[in-house]
Amino acid sequence: KKIGQKTLKKGYKYYSQFTNSVIVKDPLINFPEINNAIFNENLIEIARRFFKAQPFIGFALIKCHFNNKLPENDINLFHLDGIYVDDRGEFPSYEKRFALDNKNNYFKVLIPFHLTENQQMEFRVIALNRKRIKKRVYDSLQYATHSEVPKKIRKLIVNPRVFTKDLLFVDPVNYFHRAIKPKKLRIMLYLVLVKEKNYLISKAKKIKIRNDYFQTLSNTQRTFGRYLNTV
Repeated sequence: KKIGQKTLKKGYKYYSQFTNSVIVKDPLINFPEINNAIFNENLIEIARRFFKAQPFIGFALIKCHFNNKLPENDINLFHLDGIYVDDRGEFPSYEKRFALDNKNNYFKVLIPFHLTENQQMEFRVIALNRKRIKKRVYDSLQYATHSEVPKKIRKLIVNPRVFTKDLLFVDPVNYFHRAIKPKKLRIMLYLVLVKEKNYLISKAKKIKIRNDYFQTLSNTQRTFGRYLNTV
C-alpha cells in the first residue's frame, strides 16, 4: 500500500509509522557526495578480484528504514538475494536456483550513514556458504526468524564489526543474511556490483548521474559506471 502525498507532507517522523522504509529518488544526483564512495578505485579493484573480471555498477540506492510498531518485513528475516523466478515466471527447483544464481552472481557494498561513534550496524549473516547447507535445512532458512534457525547453524550467525565511516562487502547470493529492525532511523547506501551480461544491467540503465560529473572520472571509473544513465 502506497502512502499518499497528504501523509508524506507531514514528515518522516509521522509517515514512518505507516511504512518500514522509503527509497530516495535519483540518489547519485540528489546526494552527489556519495559518488566519491561509489567510484572509489580501491573498491573497483576489490570487485575486479572478486569477479576475476571487469565489474560494473548494477544498482545503487539510498534507503531509509524506520523504527515503528509494524510487523517485521522480508529484510528482517534470513534470506538470500538472487533469482526467485525463472524466465517463465515459475519458482525454480533447488538445483536450477543454484545454476541461475551462479550465472548471475553479484555482490553488495553496504555503507551506513546513520551510525554515530561506537554504534554498530544492524546487519546479521550466517557464516556458512549455502553450498554447504543441505536442501531440507536450506528450504527452512529462507525467510526464517532468528529463533527458527537450527541451533547448530544459529551458532554461525555473525554481526560484522561495521561502524561509522566503514563499509561492508556482502555476498548476498551465497550467504543467508538479514537486517534487524532498526531502533532509530537507519540510512543506508546499497551498491550492487555485477559482471557483464548480468540481469541487473537493465536496472543500472535507469540510474541517473550528471554527465558533467561523469566526464571528470578516470577511464577505470567510467568503465565501472558504463551502464548508468548520464543526464
